[in-house]
Amino acid sequence: MRLQTHLRFCAEIVQTEQTQLITRMKEVDTRSNAVQQRLIDKQKRFTGYCEQSKKLRDVATSLKRLDQSLTDLADRMCAINLCLPPDEQLPPLSFRNKSISPSSSSS
Repeated sequence: MRLQTHLRFCAEIVQTEQTQLITRMKEVDTRSNAVQQRLIDKQKRFTGYCEQSKKLRDVATSLKRLDQSLTDLADRMCAINLCLPPDEQLPPLSFRNKSISPSSSSS
Protein backbone atom coordinates (compact mmCIF):
# COMPACT_ATOMS: atom_id res chain seq x y z
CA MET A 1 0.00 0.00 0.00
CA ARG A 2 2.79 2.40 0.84
CA LEU A 3 4.47 1.69 -2.50
CA GLN A 4 1.19 2.31 -4.35
CA THR A 5 0.75 5.64 -2.57
CA HIS A 6 4.29 6.65 -3.42
CA LEU A 7 3.84 5.65 -7.09
CA ARG A 8 0.50 7.47 -7.28
CA PHE A 9 2.13 10.56 -5.77
CA CYS A 10 5.01 10.38 -8.28
CA ALA A 11 2.55 9.84 -11.15
CA GLU A 12 0.59 12.94 -10.10
CA ILE A 13 3.78 15.00 -9.99
CA VAL A 14 4.78 13.72 -13.43
CA GLN A 15 1.30 14.44 -14.80
CA THR A 16 1.35 17.99 -13.37
CA GLU A 17 4.79 18.64 -14.82
CA GLN A 18 3.72 17.23 -18.19
CA THR A 19 0.65 19.46 -18.20
CA GLN A 20 2.83 22.48 -17.40
CA LEU A 21 5.26 21.51 -20.15
CA ILE A 22 2.44 21.12 -22.68
CA THR A 23 1.02 24.49 -21.69
CA ARG A 24 4.43 26.12 -21.99
CA MET A 25 5.04 24.43 -25.37
CA LYS A 26 1.73 25.81 -26.63
CA GLU A 27 2.71 29.30 -25.46
CA VAL A 28 6.09 29.05 -27.18
CA ASP A 29 4.43 27.73 -30.34
CA THR A 30 1.94 30.61 -30.34
CA ARG A 31 4.70 33.17 -29.85
CA SER A 32 6.91 31.63 -32.52
CA ASN A 33 3.99 31.64 -34.97
CA ALA A 34 3.40 35.32 -34.21
CA VAL A 35 7.09 36.11 -34.75
CA GLN A 36 7.07 34.13 -37.98
CA GLN A 37 3.99 36.02 -39.21
CA ARG A 38 5.64 39.37 -38.41
CA LEU A 39 8.73 38.29 -40.33
CA ILE A 40 6.58 37.26 -43.30
CA ASP A 41 4.81 40.63 -43.22
CA LYS A 42 8.14 42.48 -43.05
CA GLN A 43 9.47 40.40 -45.93
CA LYS A 44 6.41 41.29 -48.03
CA ARG A 45 6.88 44.99 -47.25
CA PHE A 46 10.59 44.76 -48.03
CA THR A 47 9.81 43.04 -51.34
CA GLY A 48 7.41 45.86 -52.15
CA TYR A 49 10.06 48.44 -51.30
CA CYS A 50 12.55 46.65 -53.54
CA GLU A 51 10.06 46.66 -56.41
CA GLN A 52 9.39 50.37 -55.91
CA SER A 53 13.13 51.04 -55.75
CA LYS A 54 13.66 49.20 -59.03
CA LYS A 55 10.86 51.19 -60.67
CA LEU A 56 12.43 54.40 -59.40
CA ARG A 57 15.82 53.39 -60.81
CA ASP A 58 14.16 52.59 -64.14
CA VAL A 59 12.41 55.98 -64.17
CA ALA A 60 15.66 57.74 -63.23
CA THR A 61 17.46 55.95 -66.07
CA SER A 62 14.72 56.93 -68.51
CA LEU A 63 14.87 60.53 -67.30
CA LYS A 64 18.64 60.62 -67.78
CA ARG A 65 18.25 59.32 -71.33
CA LEU A 66 15.51 61.85 -72.01
CA ASP A 67 17.63 64.66 -70.57
CA GLN A 68 20.54 63.65 -72.78
CA SER A 69 18.27 63.47 -75.84
CA LEU A 70 16.84 66.92 -75.12
CA THR A 71 20.33 68.34 -74.60
CA ASP A 72 21.46 66.85 -77.91
CA LEU A 73 18.34 68.22 -79.61
CA ALA A 74 18.95 71.70 -78.19
CA ASP A 75 22.57 71.59 -79.39
CA ARG A 76 21.49 70.54 -82.89
CA MET A 77 18.79 73.20 -82.99
CA CYS A 78 21.35 75.79 -81.88
CA ALA A 79 23.69 74.70 -84.69
CA ILE A 80 20.85 74.96 -87.21
CA ASN A 81 19.84 78.33 -85.77
CA LEU A 82 23.38 79.65 -86.23
CA CYS A 83 23.16 78.77 -89.93
CA LEU A 84 20.27 81.21 -90.32
CA PRO A 85 20.82 84.88 -91.09
CA PRO A 86 21.14 86.89 -87.84
CA ASP A 87 17.80 88.63 -88.33
CA GLU A 88 16.00 85.26 -88.69
CA GLN A 89 17.67 83.49 -85.77
CA LEU A 90 15.56 82.39 -82.85
CA PRO A 91 16.49 82.95 -79.22
CA PRO A 92 18.54 80.11 -77.72
CA LEU A 93 16.44 77.07 -76.82
CA SER A 94 16.68 75.60 -73.36
CA PHE A 95 14.71 72.72 -71.92
CA ARG A 96 15.70 73.65 -68.40
CA ASN A 97 13.07 75.33 -66.27
CA LYS A 98 14.16 78.34 -64.35
CA SER A 99 13.87 77.60 -60.67
CA ILE A 100 10.65 78.86 -59.16
CA SER A 101 10.92 80.37 -55.74
CA PRO A 102 8.22 79.33 -53.23
CA SER A 103 7.04 82.94 -52.82
CA SER A 104 6.41 83.42 -56.55
CA SER A 105 4.56 80.13 -56.95
CA SER A 106 2.08 80.94 -54.17
CA SER A 107 0.85 84.19 -55.74
